[in-house]
Amino acid sequence: MRLKGAFQVTLLSLVLVIAGSPALALDPIPKQSGFSGFIQPGVGYLSIESNTVAKVLSFELSDKKISDLDEEPDSKSTMIATIPYKIAYTFAGSRTQVFLGTELGDLLSFDTAQQLGVKQEFGALGVFQAGLLFSGTTRVWKDPYVTGQNRDDTSRGNMGGQLVWDKVFGSNLELEYSLRKVDIGSEKSGEFLGLTNSEQDRLDRNGTVHRLSAGYAFKFGGQHTLTPQITLFSEDLDGEAMANTGVDFQLTYFYDGDPISWRSRLRRPG
Repeated sequence: MRLKGAFQVTLLSLVLVIAGSPALALDPIPKQSGFSGFIQPGVGYLSIESNTVAKVLSFELSDKKISDLDEEPDSKSTMIATIPYKIAYTFAGSRTQVFLGTELGDLLSFDTAQQLGVKQEFGALGVFQAGLLFSGTTRVWKDPYVTGQNRDDTSRGNMGGQLVWDKVFGSNLELEYSLRKVDIGSEKSGEFLGLTNSEQDRLDRNGTVHRLSAGYAFKFGGQHTLTPQITLFSEDLDGEAMANTGVDFQLTYFYDGDPISWRSRLRRPG
């Protein structure tokens, strides 16, 4: 049984234009107590190569029908619309904030996560954030190895947690760790190929994903930010053939204009 490179997702580029979007780092805790937040509709463009991810936010990202397993995925390009939001309450005296909102960084990676969390400022030490992540609007193919006929899609949800240390010792360095439990609604990988139960088990995409990343924001010209980031990941999936570890590299550019901001990301999975 062979697993072809065609079944690895490759994110080529993504550009979002969002009115008044916050920077990639954690947005500052307000100086006054009370409610704050935003709802910021945006539009964007994405390009992706994948034979496993079917849809994100109702946008089709791969072909419903493929001819054979050696077939490289076509590059899919489309415009998308997003509505990032955040609702927060700040306790100014203790420099604490609780919030519920969209993780924009996850939107850029096609994982439309919501987060319920708390943020705490510790002076020169930096800002810490901890939150619960939950999502479920991504669709994947039940059996991505079906050929010659239409494939059926199913939900891919995940729940987990995230820890962030931003402004590390007053710098522009941000460290982040996340753990997510991946749940495929109807996992049927390999069924079409007539594999045995034990062989199908090796293709099981359910499991736990760990990600540890470090990024540094370089600001220039007042309105421009360039952030290179490196991420170590471990996909501890139930299927032995699907488990994976590696390194991701990405570069994000952010233009903070008024009233329009521009964000783009180039990512190459390891």
